[in-house]
Order: sequence, then C-alpha cells, then structure tokens
Amino acid sequence: MKNVYFGLITVLICQLGLAQIEHGGFPFALEFENKNTQIPTYTTPEIDLKLVEQEDAVTDQYKETMYRFGIDHEVDVDFFELANTVIHKERIISRLQIYCPDARSVNFLVDDFYLPEGSQLFVYSPNGEEIKGAFTAENNRENRIFPVGLVGGDQIVIEYSAPLNSEDAS
Repeated sequence: MKNVYFGLITVLICQLGLAQIEHGGFPFALEFENKNTQIPTYTTPEIDLKLVEQEDAVTDQYKETMYRFGIDHEVDVDFFELANTVIHKERIISRLQIYCPDARSVNFLVDDFYLPEGSQLFVYSPNGEEIKGAFTAENNRENRIFPVGLVGGDQIVIEYSAPLNSEDAS
C-alpha cells in the first residue's frame, strides 16, 4: 500500500513540475463574437478503435502494464496558415478549431513554442464553457516545449492574440 501512495505522490509532483500557469482572463473572440461563429477546423487522423481495443485486450492481461490514457497523434499544423485572423480593438486575433474524431478529451504538446510579450494564448471548448489560459510570455521555456492540459470533448479552439503594433503579431 505504501508503494501505491508513493507512486501517486510521485505522479502528482511530476505533474506539478510540468503544469502551465494560467494567467486568467477571457478569450477576446468570445467577448465580441457569437460563440457559434464558424472558424477553420483541422481534423486529426481517425483512430482504428478496433485495433486499439485489440491491443488493450492483450496489455490489460499484465498487471505491470499501465492502462492506456490516450492516443498520440503526431501532426504538423501551421496554426497561422490555417487560422481565421481578425483585427479587433487594436489586437490581432487568430483562431483555429481542432477536431479529434472519437476523442473524449483533447490535450496537446507544442514542440516549438514561443509567445512574445503582450500576446496571449487560450485553449477552450467550442462552447466556451471550459477555458485554459491565458498563457503569456511568462509561459515560455528554454526548451520551447509547451504542454496544454485536458479539455473535455472531441474539439478545442486555440486562440492567439497580440497587440496590433507588435513586431511578432503574425
């Protein structure tokens, strides 16, 4: 039993070390637009759920094998190329929706992450009920890796905004 508690404590400490600090606020686009406004959607590849179930049936037989939490999809998405961009109140606001068929929740990792001063990043559910952020330049890391925690459902909206006069506003 002590090993279970030690394992849980270790996992929690590791999660705290990777956690991103959210700086509060509210996504700009949700303030001035109808929440149902159409925005471009990137759809991830579909998962072969039958294959996943077959793999899980095998690994579930072994106690030393951890249960599957999620399925990684390595994608190469150029956010600014695909996003819808508008100018509102001296800010450039870009949004892109990500759709992951059959997902119960979505989280992701950005491998070349940098936010300039004055910019903000939000990740939220399409209905705006679940919001992560704001993430700011304070979230930049030396290794440029940025993990974003779980948002329930099979879709997320990524919103980036920067001051209109910012050098890095694109």
